[in-house]
Amino acid sequence: MGAVLLDTPAGAGTPCGICQEVITMRVNGAEVPYSYSQSDGKLSWADPSTGLPYKLVNGTAYTVYLEGGDNAYYKVNSTWTFTAQVSDPDNSAPAVSNKVPSGASAPALPEISCRVSDNQSGIDPYSVTLTVDGSVVVSSANISGHWDAASGVVYYTPPAAFMPGSSHTAEVTVSHWADAPADKKTHVEAWDFTVEN
Repeated sequence: MGAVLLDTPAGAGTPCGICQEVITMRVNGAEVPYSYSQSDGKLSWADPSTGLPYKLVNGTAYTVYLEGGDNAYYKVNSTWTFTAQVSDPDNSAPAVSNKVPSGASAPALPEISCRVSDNQSGIDPYSVTLTVDGSVVVSSANISGHWDAASGVVYYTPPAAFMPGSSHTAEVTVSHWADAPADKKTHVEAWDFTVEN
């Protein structure tokens, strides 16, 4: 959940820029932490411990108040209300694609990645887990540094190079938001790769 906050001139001239010190975001009357990108103006309600968007409660109404201003002390505010609504049932399981690396020509220090997607209720980023050779390397504890929400790509680079000729297995587990049907909520997919000699 978020908005875009930009400082654009009304006519000819140069904008003075958004003053981040005056941004206020409230959800249901309580001030909440947010992340703001000066480059594109995107502002979102984010959990400061994970960097992920807050998990909204299905069927709950939220009223958001946003106030911002520029460095010339002009202010603007907006209020809107929405209800979190998960599309249930979601009859297709999450999908995994673009698995990298694969085959027998992986570099010794590869970026291990895949794209996760869901065409109905959407991917729950808190559910994503990536293991390499059975060890968890990406989970809800560190997903914000290993997931691109815009593209759906989950990625990880090992801290040390693999041995030449060694074989490895990556496995991703991902769920979507909808709970029904239960057999379509979560998808697990593994792939193998071998490091080149």
